[in-house]
Amino acid sequence: MVLAIAAISVAGIAGIGGSVVNGRSARYSLEAYSLEGMLVQDTGGHPVPLCDGVDRVVLIVSTTCPHCHAVIAALALRAGRAHLPRLTVVALEGAQQGQAMVDSLGLGSTARGPSGGVTAFLHRSRIAATPVLLRLDARGYVRQTLSGEITAKEADEWVTWSK
Repeated sequence: MVLAIAAISVAGIAGIGGSVVNGRSARYSLEAYSLEGMLVQDTGGHPVPLCDGVDRVVLIVSTTCPHCHAVIAALALRAGRAHLPRLTVVALEGAQQGQAMVDSLGLGSTARGPSGGVTAFLHRSRIAATPVLLRLDARGYVRQTLSGEITAKEADEWVTWSK
């Protein structure tokens, strides 16, 4: 019995199985859920909505993750160090540490931190490792994801969506 429950829990976290998302039947998938109403913290520690009614790219990172540093550097290079107004970087260690990381690597974006704790943030966003890029529509639905290191072509696409 315990093994079955553990398997169901892992399947749910891994995105396997069925669910109801915003009143509609859907399969668990990184493209089938919404982050609408999710709060993150700004650098002053104040809660702010992650989704603000516009298409958005969210990059979830850890400041101690070398792959995260590489993804931020790749995006900064492809952006030509231009400001990316629709890109939000969420650093698991907090907004201040995330903003320092983003600034040091020359990425023109705003950093946020989890609101309500890292575990709750990871559970709600269905993220198991960093880095992860999420492409959100204006309603906060995750439409595309990319995890791990990225190619130059992928960086170009994500930068374009972040402008």
